Amino acid sequence: MKISNGVKILEKLEKFIFYFFIFSIPLQTRKILFIMPEGKFLEWNSGFLYFTDLLLIAIFVLWTLRLLFKKSGSPKRLDFWLIGFFLIAGLSLITSLNINLSIYKLIKLAEFILLFLYIKYNLEFLKLKKILNILVISGVFESLIAIAQFFNQSSLGLKHVEAGIYNANIPGVATFFASGVKFIRAYGTTPHPNILGAFLVVSIFCLYALWLKENKSKSYFYLLFSIFYFLLFLGLFLTFSRAIIIVFFGASLFFFFIAFMRCKEQRPKIIALFFLFLVVCLFFIIIFWPEFKARFLGTSLGEQAVTLRVYYNDIALSAIKEKPILGLGMGNFVWYLLNNYHLKEFWLYQPVHNIYLLIASEIGIFGLIMFLIFIGKILLKEIKKFFFENMRLLEICFGFQILCFLFLGLIDHYFWTIQQSSLVFWIVLGIISGLAPIAQLDKA
Repeated sequence: MKISNGVKILEKLEKFIFYFFIFSIPLQTRKILFIMPEGKFLEWNSGFLYFTDLLLIAIFVLWTLRLLFKKSGSPKRLDFWLIGFFLIAGLSLITSLNINLSIYKLIKLAEFILLFLYIKYNLEFLKLKKILNILVISGVFESLIAIAQFFNQSSLGLKHVEAGIYNANIPGVATFFASGVKFIRAYGTTPHPNILGAFLVVSIFCLYALWLKENKSKSYFYLLFSIFYFLLFLGLFLTFSRAIIIVFFGASLFFFFIAFMRCKEQRPKIIALFFLFLVVCLFFIIIFWPEFKARFLGTSLGEQAVTLRVYYNDIALSAIKEKPILGLGMGNFVWYLLNNYHLKEFWLYQPVHNIYLLIASEIGIFGLIMFLIFIGKILLKEIKKFFFENMRLLEICFGFQILCFLFLGLIDHYFWTIQQSSLVFWIVLGIISGLAPIAQLDKA
């Protein structure tokens, strides 16, 4: 009896820590473990212990104890391709240019894979509806900070919450010009507006799922939903992350269309959501027209953001040709860049803005193939459900998030290199992989 009560207490503690972890994903709170080379801080050549790492360690310990006592939530069958991907990443230590960086990055990869497995095999235990609600609430919290930052045009001075101190005059801060005025883009508590944008896309799609699966007619729910949607959309808009906003816009329209065609009983809600989406879009474009025009309609193929991406791609292709089998070593692309290329500004030493080229350059072509097969198997299962089975709305919702991430991976690196976006990537993969046993959101 005492053991049973103790197990229940540990289960409640595990759930509480996990929900707190989900809320804390965007936080940049961390401690620097090492800097390479010493005295020259570069994000990509440094190691960190994040607050979310500590929460994950606690979760994994409690999960292990639960497995020992109840044998529940244990992996039934480990994915061969995921194991192969990790082993090849480990083999890249052989050719690593900086072994310490590679070991750190390999540990981080193991952490993300464990997170994926934990969510995949514990989704029913964790209650999906609670996860969605917390992701939405965390997104609203981030949006409120982002809105205040943009209208203040500087960080808010929130110690241990914001990623740093920034304003339009600090070099390296994400800015843009509109009508001759320099504006900073909203960061929230993340290290970059693009990271915030990716997180808010997930929050908004979670809100879509909650809206469409709410069966009871509750006026206060729809009022609260509308307020949250407005805030999340404004927060996303104020990041001025072009690729993310464009991908989100296209994915939302396609999601509405697919959901309308496949879910006849939900059509009134889908139509209402579609019109709310259009109204909010038009409202923000009109209100922020000068900024929108400068950021989205003034894009040029000759601007720095584009030319740098092409430059990094060329370097990555050269590195792949140089070491095609095991690559440069996990986390070693920027180290390779630093030791082989002379760039005018130190901040220009960045990872290639393409996760596929980055994976291939760091752990080799076979590592990339393993990764693509692992992702492909998850997507193929969903495609089969879409065409040959009655694919549920939740799976459609999370399927679109994965497609957004994979497309954005063609033009940026943060799903492979940044703590917050990496967590989001593996969490969404875990959710869509673990959805099969759950019949309805209400039972989750």
